[in-house]
Amino acid sequence: MRRSILVVGVACLLVSAITGCAKEVTPTPTPEKKTITIIDERGKQFQVPQPLVRVGIFNTFNVELVRAIGGWQSVVGMDANAAQDKRYWPGFDTNNIIGQNQSAPDYEKIVALNPQVVIFPSNGAWAEAEEKLNPFGIKVIVITGWAMDGVPARVETLGRMFGETEKARELINFYQKYIDLVQERVKKVEKKKRVYYESYGATSDYKTSLVGSGWNDMIVLAGGMNIFGDIKIAEQSKAKGSVHAFEIDPEAILVRNPQLVIKIEPGSQVRPGTGTSTPPRADEMRATWERLVNRPGWDKLEAVKNDQVHVMSPFPANAVSKMVGVSYLAKWLYPELFPDLDPEAVMKEWVEKYQGIPYQGGHVYR
Repeated sequence: MRRSILVVGVACLLVSAITGCAKEVTPTPTPEKKTITIIDERGKQFQVPQPLVRVGIFNTFNVELVRAIGGWQSVVGMDANAAQDKRYWPGFDTNNIIGQNQSAPDYEKIVALNPQVVIFPSNGAWAEAEEKLNPFGIKVIVITGWAMDGVPARVETLGRMFGETEKARELINFYQKYIDLVQERVKKVEKKKRVYYESYGATSDYKTSLVGSGWNDMIVLAGGMNIFGDIKIAEQSKAKGSVHAFEIDPEAILVRNPQLVIKIEPGSQVRPGTGTSTPPRADEMRATWERLVNRPGWDKLEAVKNDQVHVMSPFPANAVSKMVGVSYLAKWLYPELFPDLDPEAVMKEWVEKYQGIPYQGGHVYR
């Protein structure tokens, strides 16, 4: 009996297939992998996968921009220099550090985390990284968050990559509002005031910035004149440093007589879990200021005579691709032009609205 039923069933299936009576089963299509086309700062074109959910990033500036436009949830790894500031990056797993800094990636760790994309600044090891990571299908994209030129285009690219074009436009408007304000007013200044910028670090005394550095750009955009802006790095000994920290003769400062001095003071960052978002201690800031104004011959400088020696931590100086630093510097240089500009309020908005972190003041002395 069972055999008869089986035979009848098979016969029915054959008839259905021949006559088309059976319902045809359509195979489920494989979903297409979506991508968008972007061009990075090298001019190289990429097909970036969408959605972008696994990203490695080098350089604090780049991580900040990504978080500001709403891409923080996609960051699976960053460098140790950025990650040391645990207060600033709550929730980040420090086991996912992908190298000491942008010049020293940990390729084994990057491959293990399997990001779709790794972002490097232009002064990082992106060329080597591309060679080592391409075989694993990991794209290396160059975006330089610290550079002051091309900020809107850079943020727009990130917005497209992370599918956050509206938030990217909001950030661009925030940045451009203050840059445009400063530019509009300082263009009225016929004779730019002379500025001496001094770098930071263990051996930072008498090290300044030259053309090609974001610090020089900050001075110029604020309406100042870098007193060492005429030095051409290509004509100098490499032993004197880079455009970001170039060793100068102390006597040259006296000769060029700056009208404003700005010294960057990171403070003691040896405290576990702290970084530049934690302000230096007040005594550190004051000690740095006193050391500056009491240097031999500095009592003759216009900057010292007019109480225009300022000490600032790197945190506000660097914020929003140095836009906040421009705001502070413009206010100090030409207070009569900026009665309505409050750089501290701009910094607070950047940290609390765009980074989602409570702001701690105390980053500026004088």
